[in-house]
Amino acid sequence: MAMATSSNIVVTSLAGNVIAELKDVNLTEATGGFLRRAVAQSVGFPAAGIKLLSAGVCLADASPVSASVSEALSTGSSLSLTCLLEPSKPLGTKDAGALLYRRGGFGRKGGMMLARRLRQRHRTEQGKDGEGVFECHRVPLPEFREETLSLITNSFAEGLEPMISMAIDAAYISSSSESTSRAPMIYEDVQMPGVYADLSSCQLWTRAVHRRFQDEFQSSCSNRLVCAVLWRLLEAPTTIQDAEQIPLGPVLEVLFLATNPDLREMCQAQELVKELEETAISMGCYAVCVAAVPKQGVSFWSRCGYEVVVPLESPPQEQPSISEAEAHVPNLGEPCNDLGAFLLQKMLLFTDTPLVAKVLRPHS
Repeated sequence: MAMATSSNIVVTSLAGNVIAELKDVNLTEATGGFLRRAVAQSVGFPAAGIKLLSAGVCLADASPVSASVSEALSTGSSLSLTCLLEPSKPLGTKDAGALLYRRGGFGRKGGMMLARRLRQRHRTEQGKDGEGVFECHRVPLPEFREETLSLITNSFAEGLEPMISMAIDAAYISSSSESTSRAPMIYEDVQMPGVYADLSSCQLWTRAVHRRFQDEFQSSCSNRLVCAVLWRLLEAPTTIQDAEQIPLGPVLEVLFLATNPDLREMCQAQELVKELEETAISMGCYAVCVAAVPKQGVSFWSRCGYEVVVPLESPPQEQPSISEAEAHVPNLGEPCNDLGAFLLQKMLLFTDTPLVAKVLRPHS
């Protein structure tokens, strides 16, 4: 019996629950990729994390469905597919490495003079009205949009700008009056299949030179932005055995934290992290986590009280079958605890960054 040209498709989970139904699909025209995107739209899950199986065989993205399913399908019957949801693969490297030096990110004489002037002004202003020279913005300011994008993208590896830009867009949209009707902001890397991130809940906080000092430092400070952090909330873990019995709330994930290289000694990034942690505690969060770049990133987060929960894997001593370039690409190792195992499944991962976290202890 000939295969039907069109059919209804029922998509079920591995547990057998129906998660999507697609009506009157032309099996000779629709490809596996088309069906993945249709199911993704129906269930609200990134298409890059969806695999569709027919009798245990994955549908090919570029081939018609009719080429992958059983020929026993007859006119008028329904086609049943199984949907497998997979976590995102690591998104390449996060550390800019030597590239940051080529961008002129360190050691500007003018920047050092500006930092000295700001430090002196900060000391004289502290205690007068509690504000000091710097201020925190928990709602993204339109005037900082381009500066924030430039600061963050220039602080991390090349190739991340499209994702960072989408995350910043999501933060600005969520702060607008139209945030209740916005569409999901799902990033999918076109160069790396299987890499995706839901950026819909991203928030952007910044610290900047207070507006009232803008004129004073205008000659040596092109903009007021000092540091910025992009973050989002992850769901609450359910499988953590916490010896201290801290309530299991959501986990706040820091996606990117960047500071004006000329002003890193002002400790404004630490102040921003403190404010973020206080807010996380007030929201009932269990922990704060971040994929920390090696050396300077891990050092910074360690000083803030964070511990490695998923380390980088140590490469084998002998790798005769691996090229020299591949041998220098690190991978994530085994989680150190239950929190690490949860974050390994839920966080935005990079190939060169260990996962660090800090369990928050609510104020008594």
